[in-house]
Amino acid sequence: VLETKIARIAGAMTIPMMGDVEFDSLDQKAGEAAAEEEDGGMGMPNFDAIGVAMSSLSGTTFIARLDPYGKITSMDNLEKTLETAREKAGRMGAQMLAAQLNAKNFERLAESAFGPRPDKAMAVGGTWERNEDGKSSSMPIQNKMKMTLAKHDDEAFVVTATGTVEKTAGEVKVDAGEGKADDGDDEADAQTKEMLAKMEIKNGKLSGSAKVSRTDSFLLESKSTTTMDLLMPSPMGGEMTINQKMTVTTTRTTAEVAMKKAGASKEAPKEGGK
Repeated sequence: VLETKIARIAGAMTIPMMGDVEFDSLDQKAGEAAAEEEDGGMGMPNFDAIGVAMSSLSGTTFIARLDPYGKITSMDNLEKTLETAREKAGRMGAQMLAAQLNAKNFERLAESAFGPRPDKAMAVGGTWERNEDGKSSSMPIQNKMKMTLAKHDDEAFVVTATGTVEKTAGEVKVDAGEGKADDGDDEADAQTKEMLAKMEIKNGKLSGSAKVSRTDSFLLESKSTTTMDLLMPSPMGGEMTINQKMTVTTTRTTAEVAMKKAGASKEAPKEGGK
């Protein structure tokens, strides 16, 4: 059983042809209300509401139950928090944050604390297959990976991964509880479902590595990179191609360090610049 608490959320998002949004839960009081207008008008999201929604997750505590190999079996005390965050983001904002504000993403976060590991004893150079759905994506994708125990010593072991990103087979489902902020948007759901059903993935590749402590079994550091070209119908007609690259870096730290703002450790200038 793993009790996980989100101490701080900070980040920045750039939405092509729309704008930028930055957020940091240190700048926002816990439980602060969402922006006055949930949506920005003319089909645009309200970036202030998106920032409020993401920051509101700070302080959240949830319980994850895992098997002996670090795989999630169940999670508690999470869905109500995510539902509140989606409401704060507004309809458009909730759709944009569908990959972040869903339980699968938090499963990935909890599992990442332990890093990848085989389900049997293995020597350096040994390999195993690992297939998983896109827990950090709102799209119907799956990752097929070849994992390799690259090296180990008395303190840690390193696992590398290479693989492909493919579209999942079967009917595309749009979960109204994940990425939808109200109940009257069936038309938008139908359009999203059609786009995802017709979506094609080309050149989907992924690679990465993870270093895990042999002292306490927690992850020390990891980095993964995913690239793919998405072809799908455009809401404006015709087709559009999205070239996507995502890099995720995880570094073990402490709550004390995580709560410091950039530059906070620098001393203030003294009189005369000395």
